[in-house]
Parts: sequence; structure tokens; C-alpha cells
Amino acid sequence: MSRPRFRPLVLASLVAAMAAASAARAEDFTVATYNVGNFFDVFDDPYTKDEETGVKPRHEMRLIARVIRALDADAIALQEIESEALLEAFAERMLPDAGYRHAYVAPTDDKRGISVGLLSRVPIRRAVSYRLRSFPIPEGGERHFARPFVRLDLAIETARGQRTLMVYLAHFKSQRDGANDPNSNRWRLGEARAARRIVRRRMSPGAWVLLAGDLNAAPDSPAVRALTAEGPLHDLHRRLPSSERITYRIEPHRGTLDYLLASRALARRLERDSARVVAREELLGGSDHAPVVATFALPD
Repeated sequence: MSRPRFRPLVLASLVAAMAAASAARAEDFTVATYNVGNFFDVFDDPYTKDEETGVKPRHEMRLIARVIRALDADAIALQEIESEALLEAFAERMLPDAGYRHAYVAPTDDKRGISVGLLSRVPIRRAVSYRLRSFPIPEGGERHFARPFVRLDLAIETARGQRTLMVYLAHFKSQRDGANDPNSNRWRLGEARAARRIVRRRMSPGAWVLLAGDLNAAPDSPAVRALTAEGPLHDLHRRLPSSERITYRIEPHRGTLDYLLASRALARRLERDSARVVAREELLGGSDHAPVVATFALPD
């Protein structure tokens, strides 16, 4: 897949725009998560069943790009991305002036070929994948994560020097067989408990840690509670009314499935009223999900 090359004038404008954006964001950092819904390219991967899912229509890609521009996030976690090459091409062609110089998509074992990824304005210093980690599930048996579970270390410049933001990308087992499907529920709970153990190993009192993604579970579900009520993370959107937390837009599963969960040290930096779900229908349409966003104040 050939990649477009920026002409000198366009590149100079891009550098200037990124420098201005960086200066404007010196005091805060915005993150988001967005399931972009079957973001597939035209190329057949012989090792997955990607041919069973249609290519993402161009008009839906444009709508996705429009939403990302509206979010204006410094880092955005994405779910249902097929490949890193596709994400890079999307950023270069549809978001050329948005400052997303860093793109990552994790290798996946998903049969359809979907994965998790990240677009970032700040450098990604390290990627650690747990997709091969096995874990027990309730009532017996073992599983792997349904989609990759990955830690990305982002380098954030603050007035006090560089800080690391550890972002865990997640997309738990789907509700394909229904919200009350016991096998899916047990799998998701196993994923949540495994994720909790992984996150706790890296947790320290002052650590900036974020778990972002589509957990395919409601806020009061055992899977989400394993990470919040029983775990080390805080749901940044827990104070919003349920009517303002709708992230999956289609019946019969309409409700809250997408989350930003933060460590205590990071949650304390949440800017007031910044945690929200984008609900403007004129922006949505490229996916059956709505994105979730939050902004953190950086050290003075």
C-alpha cells in the first residue's frame, strides 16, 4: 500500500499547525476512546475472515474523521481497526493537519481480523501486548483476551518535565449472543479480572494509568465492577446521568459499553465537566458507537 507524500508547502503548514496545537495544550491533555465500527480496508488477509465484512465506506470514514476533529483529543484509543497501515493512511489523508504523528495497531488473533489501536500527538515509547496471556474464567476453563489487550507508554511533556501515561487498550468479548449470554459474561469477567491483575502490577501511588476501550458491559456489570468497585481504577464518567452515558446507539443493546477508567493520581487531574460522551447526531453516523472523552490538567 503506497503512502501519500506531503509537498513541502503542505508539510511546512502541518508542522506549524502542530506546533501551535502543542502550545495550546501545554496545560492539559485530552484523551478519548471510540469504537469506529468495522474499519476494514480493501485488502484480503488470508489468515482472517476479513472478507466476510465489507470495506468501510468512504463516507463513513469522513464522518469518523469529522468526529475525531471535534474531539480534538491528544490521544484517541480506537477499536475495530483492521491494520496499522490503514490507520496511518486514514490519518494522513483525512486528518493531515490534526497532529497525529503516531499511530499504532496491535497484532490480533481475532477471527474477523479486528484489533485495537491508538492515534497520538505525543510519542509512543513502548508497546506491551498481553494477547497471549491465558486466564481462568468463572465456573472453570481458561481463555485468552477476545481482542488484544495492550499497554502503550506515552511520553507527555509537562512544565515539570516528561511524564509517562500508561494507556491500556481494551475491547472485551462481544455480546453477540445477547447481554444475558452466560458464556460471554463469564469470558468478559475473566478478561476484567486478568486486566485488573495486569494493571495492578504496574500501579504505584503517583502513576498515570488509563484503561480505554469498549468493555461490552454495563457500568453495574460484574466485569466493570471488577475494574472499578473491586479494582484500582475510577470510572471518569460515573457521575453523568445514564441518559448522557449512551455509547452504543442501537437497540436492543443501546446503553453504556465504552469507558475511560483512570488511576487515582490521574483521576484527580480530571478537569471539571470535561468527561462526556459525544451525542451530537449530526456528527455520528460513521459508527454504531459514540466516543467518550476527558481532559486532564498537567502539572504547573
